[in-house]
Amino acid sequence: MRRSLSLWVVLLLQPVWLRAAPALDAEFPWIETARVFLIDGYEPPFTPKLEFNARELADTMAAMHANTLRITTMGKYALIQGVRFTPDPQLGERDILAEAIAECKRRGIRVVPYVSTGHKLAWSMVTRYHPEYAQHTKPGGSPARSHMFVGEDQGTVCWNTPYRQAYLDMVRHIVRDYDIDGIYFDTWRTGYFWPGHAVCYCDGCRKGFRKATGLELPWHERDAEYTPEDLRVIDRYHAWQHENLVDLVHEVRKLVKSYKNIPLIYNINNPLKITQEDPRIYQSMDAFLYERGSSMLERVEGVSLAKAEGMGIWPYVGEYNNWPRVINNALDYQQQIFATAMFGGGTILAQPWGYVHHAENGKRVEYPCRILQRDAADLAGFHSNA
Repeated sequence: MRRSLSLWVVLLLQPVWLRAAPALDAEFPWIETARVFLIDGYEPPFTPKLEFNARELADTMAAMHANTLRITTMGKYALIQGVRFTPDPQLGERDILAEAIAECKRRGIRVVPYVSTGHKLAWSMVTRYHPEYAQHTKPGGSPARSHMFVGEDQGTVCWNTPYRQAYLDMVRHIVRDYDIDGIYFDTWRTGYFWPGHAVCYCDGCRKGFRKATGLELPWHERDAEYTPEDLRVIDRYHAWQHENLVDLVHEVRKLVKSYKNIPLIYNINNPLKITQEDPRIYQSMDAFLYERGSSMLERVEGVSLAKAEGMGIWPYVGEYNNWPRVINNALDYQQQIFATAMFGGGTILAQPWGYVHHAENGKRVEYPCRILQRDAADLAGFHSNA
């Protein structure tokens, strides 16, 4: 099977690797040959129990020929020091990003921190410790509450609250004070996880929207009570929110580049959304990733479209839908890794923490990563002409 798979790779590689990649991503060529471990803060090894060990992780990555770590700085809680977000109850004096950098750098592994961007936060954070960050789902109301994997429930946040400045301060702290090689943001979306009509009734939204438009945000208990005029006002609110978000993206890019010339990477979420994205957002980024794909064809199309835009791309390797991402699909992992590489994308392995204590399960991933490491010099700087 290994011989036939290698032959399949060789046959497909020959017609598609034809010419140099576009100039826009030439500044950070390592993106397209990255073999990334993704360690999120929404599940083990951070919740429900903090059992993260940076040395074990870095050793596992080196053994599996991974060369880049995307490590969380905040999931349900903050996992680094010196930020205005509630720390993980088990964190103490630890700093997860600093620990990861110390162990990875000595093994030649790049580190790209994940910055929770408009994402839900621990319910206790947005209701008890920092209620000023919360989205209000109705006038005088609370944020939207939901459960995500394991551990504490989470609640929604709003950019038009002090959350925005706390977020910017966190980005500044990470870029200025840590030896990082890139920075990854979540989806740039104004109402991330907001339910219903995706409206926030915090003071920042109500007063800001009124000042910008002279209009009041409508709210009704039942959907049937919203008039066509109400819905038009909500559409204007969404447009106003989006313009604020674009301003924030530009501010974040300027902030990052003022300290380090590193790539900004963000989550497009789904390859189908690439053509729907506001160009002002993706042109402010240097690369993006997507989580989902419904087929191998959609994978290579999504990678090719990103490369045509001159941007780096990291599609998740694993399940084609969203959850769970770690499944026993054997050689399909290898096909996804090789196909991604052939069309100019880097590989990002979702939820690889299981390999740390179960090395035998990583064999299907170790093999293609070893081949790509061996041939990295030949693959760098090329993209599909198909």
